[in-house]
Amino acid sequence: MLSPFLKKLIFVRKFFIIDGQIEILGERQMLLPFTAIELLQNEQTFSIVSGEVQKTMANYARKIGASSGGMIKSVQDIYETMGLGKMRIIKLDTDNKKTVVRIEKINIKNTDLIGGVLCGLFSFMFDKDFSKENITITKKIGFFDVSIK
Repeated sequence: MLSPFLKKLIFVRKFFIIDGQIEILGERQMLLPFTAIELLQNEQTFSIVSGEVQKTMANYARKIGASSGGMIKSVQDIYETMGLGKMRIIKLDTDNKKTVVRIEKINIKNTDLIGGVLCGLFSFMFDKDFSKENITITKKIGFFDVSIK
């Protein structure tokens, strides 16, 4: 089943899978096997992914016509299009630029990819440059809790 976010994009003709290419809001995407992505992670994964997600979010916001603050409602849906589990925002403090999210339905050993994605998402949303030191990931049975501050 498609996420509500992708359904909306299909309706407004901003999600395409055609001629061997995938596009979301004009941004090319790529689907790879999960195990391949997991094996490709290294010490640079966090910073590369964080920067690219932050740029992509800025592009999405421009095309949707929303500010970084206006993207809060869409951030969970956007995250879930990446195939990295289901995200629930547990605590969101926009004034102090802090959040706690729970990532469910994911089984991954190295959390650099998830940390980088979340860092990029919330760096954009809070208009603040977060780094690896700002993120704490606590692995639990069946989910991760991620604190960003």
